[in-house]
Amino acid sequence: MGRKPVTVNKKSAERITILLRFLGLSQEQFADKTGYSRQSINAFARGTRRLTNEAAERISQCYPYIRTEWLLGYDDYMTVDDKKLADDKFFAGHSLLSQSFLGFARFNGFEFNSKEINAKDQSVEIPDNIRNVPLISIFFESKKIGNCSPAEYGQTIIEISDFVEFKIKKLCEQSRN
Repeated sequence: MGRKPVTVNKKSAERITILLRFLGLSQEQFADKTGYSRQSINAFARGTRRLTNEAAERISQCYPYIRTEWLLGYDDYMTVDDKKLADDKFFAGHSLLSQSFLGFARFNGFEFNSKEINAKDQSVEIPDNIRNVPLISIFFESKKIGNCSPAEYGQTIIEISDFVEFKIKKLCEQSRN
């Protein structure tokens, strides 16, 4: 009686398969380029071997325009350009001060991704009272740390902007004295 195959990370498996098609490479060619065995690449693509952070980073080093976060399934931006376009679109609706804060937050490892949670989506554990409400997922160092509504997010931006403005005014007053 044989072992039943187990899928470790379906999302990463899909991403490896998409990447191979995108690059137009066979598993063997991809293995040669990344330094992994063909069997390892096959296991990643089938999802029977977990794609570790180190493995994703190694692949990203071979293909610098492919994002580690995408390979690991943390977001939907495959290339650096895709992420930049999404960031530009995201920042377009924010004031200069908010953009500075968001840039600083991202520099320090935070990511903000919005997603509308559908009431039929059973893969996401969300209380019924906030289903069908757009959520902003907050990530720190590629690990999801929570969700907030657009209203909560907007209020946080306002509070941070107010605090920064207060601190700048205080600093200016102190420098005059």
